[in-house]
Amino acid sequence: MRRTIFDDLLWNGFEVLDNFNLNYGSPKVTKKDSNLLVELALPGYTKEDVSVEVEGRTLTIAAEIEKEDTTYFKKSFKKVYELPDEVDAEKIEAKLENGLLELTMGKSEKVTKVNIL
Repeated sequence: MRRTIFDDLLWNGFEVLDNFNLNYGSPKVTKKDSNLLVELALPGYTKEDVSVEVEGRTLTIAAEIEKEDTTYFKKSFKKVYELPDEVDAEKIEAKLENGLLELTMGKSEKVTKVNIL
């Protein structure tokens, strides 16, 4: 007999839910001109819900929606990435339109290639 996802939920309960990728997908990274372009889908979030921060070489993208009318609703999201050496943290720009977060990352002029041997 073939097992389905529903069988797994019935037999393993919430343990299986922890193994699902219920978070948003991985970012799409492409090169555009001399910059890196990072796109991440954040459906349902507005600009006011999203925070993009850089501390040192660490980029944090977080979002949270919390609503309470007749029912209580909360949805949150957080991803942390290490920036590549060639990215200048001072040259990162972000925009969020129609649920798509776009980060444009400028390259650092400090990165140089050094031949050691």
